[in-house]
Amino acid sequence: MNKTLIEFLDVTKYYDKRLVLEKISFKIEEKSIVTLVGPNGAGKTTVSKLMVDIEKPTSGSIYKSPDITLGYVPQKININANLPVKVLSLIEMLTNHKNYDPEILKFAQVDSVKNHDISELSGGQLRRVFLTACLLNKANLIILDEPTKELDIMGQKDLYTLIQNLRNEFGITIFIISHDLHTVVQESDYVLCLNKHLCCYGKPYADNVLESIGFYKHSHNHSHS
Repeated sequence: MNKTLIEFLDVTKYYDKRLVLEKISFKIEEKSIVTLVGPNGAGKTTVSKLMVDIEKPTSGSIYKSPDITLGYVPQKININANLPVKVLSLIEMLTNHKNYDPEILKFAQVDSVKNHDISELSGGQLRRVFLTACLLNKANLIILDEPTKELDIMGQKDLYTLIQNLRNEFGITIFIISHDLHTVVQESDYVLCLNKHLCCYGKPYADNVLESIGFYKHSHNHSHS
């Protein structure tokens, strides 16, 4: 049986009097890929903040394994593009050391841009740089917040292949947050649908043409006002 890295138990979160999350329960086991989907305002970002201790639950509890090492790749990376900083320098700042495994850069597909200024990178490339830093920091659970934003279908396919390889080759647990309600990593162990509470969960089904991309069919038995 795989070890549980994080478990939410009846977690409720209010901001002042505004309900953001209501009694959500789920767990993330090691070496798994879990995808959290939901519309804007569903509480997805709050879940990630709770996981990294930026926020605390109003009620309920969150268990974390004592040997967990979290990595986080944010949805929006606010870096002044005019700063004369090269990719390798940014990686050094994110990891606090200058020694790195060059194979990690190749694996994350940033080796070809390692000497570029960060102003030359696309949003997808910049997210890969942050993912590289997570790997160099030896994270065993990486949170990816909206990783496919600004990517076309082939870019999504390449990213999903990379995510699958992170699990299969490195044994890293991946937690993906997405506003795309239907398209997910095909190898997701399960998909959680959130809209303040957990509406449904299940496994995606495969698309044999797009390979790494899978699709999730919702099974809600309720409506939202």
